Amino acid sequence: MDDKDEGAGKKAASTPFFPSLKELELCQCPRLKGRRRKPLQFPKLSKLLIAHCFVLTSMPSFPTLDMELVLRSSGIQPLLDTLAMSSAGHINVPSTASCSSSSSSSPSSSSEVETLQYPLSKLKKKLHISGIDHLPKEWLQGMQHLTSLQEIRIDNCLGLEETLNWHNISHVPNITIDGFLISQDGRSPWDEDHWNNFPRILQMISEEKAKKEGQAESSR
Repeated sequence: MDDKDEGAGKKAASTPFFPSLKELELCQCPRLKGRRRKPLQFPKLSKLLIAHCFVLTSMPSFPTLDMELVLRSSGIQPLLDTLAMSSAGHINVPSTASCSSSSSSSPSSSSEVETLQYPLSKLKKKLHISGIDHLPKEWLQGMQHLTSLQEIRIDNCLGLEETLNWHNISHVPNITIDGFLISQDGRSPWDEDHWNNFPRILQMISEEKAKKEGQAESSR
């Protein structure tokens, strides 16, 4: 392969898949594992649904995902790995050095500062997780970086009682667990200290669910 062909190969390898795609659904793909070394890139993806992909090991790269992420009856590890990633970026900030009056008319100087960029940090509408067989204790690690997120829904997931770091989602104004409202518009119907009393709240939710299921069973 000559230099021209090699350059073309590198360019093709770095070209994102479906560069204009905004919505993607991966459903009923029980053998889909994903790509570890170089995940598929969807630079304009806004909504992603992953359902019944039981052996998925990595998620596509979606730096602009900003509307909705749904993970249903699939492994949660790809999401945890995604949240654990960060990349260094650079931003220009104005110089804080004072300028003399003689140079006040000259353009202000700026310097380049390195900052960490977190995946899913632009996600703002909804994160919906449901049907997960087992949630690890640290599954909320990294959620504190989703600073624009407006809603989290969690349904039919096992392991919630052992979850740590509930404070990592305390900034999310709307949170629902198994149909029970935890907070709405930043206010909780439970108590002001509900983040420290989450085990008790989850126990109450579990008891209420069991009660409703019992009533539904007896009415049949």
